[in-house]
Amino acid sequence: MNTTEEDPSPSLLLQLAALLPILVVFFVILQWFYLDRLASYVPERSITFEFPSIQAHSRILSPDTLSIDIHADGTVSIAGVLSEPADSSDLPLLRQHLRSARDVVNKQGGLVVRPDSEVHFQRLIDVLSAVTGSGIFYYGLT
Repeated sequence: MNTTEEDPSPSLLLQLAALLPILVVFFVILQWFYLDRLASYVPERSITFEFPSIQAHSRILSPDTLSIDIHADGTVSIAGVLSEPADSSDLPLLRQHLRSARDVVNKQGGLVVRPDSEVHFQRLIDVLSAVTGSGIFYYGLT
């Protein structure tokens, strides 16, 4: 005997077809009545934002701030006194000077790296690598 039993529960497709109009009506009613009333109770707020000024950064204005200038020809001058030639990629003079000044720069001052606009990007990366490798925590680019 081969009898087929029909499933007494409706199929999932029929259940979704019956539920869809109910959900549409629910969201339309929610949109028209509830959300308009809810929005009237929420006050509008504004967010104020200010960029920090140079005066707020005392480390940059400190007399102990060390400056490193990177020139377009690749030379690096340290505090306007020492000069690293353009052909040295590992920057030994810069690394030695930064290691000796590390504690003073980290505690009292800061470091400003000033590259020219025509400096090759790799030269800037070499200088920043020397700065972070020497343990200087506070430095900025101008």
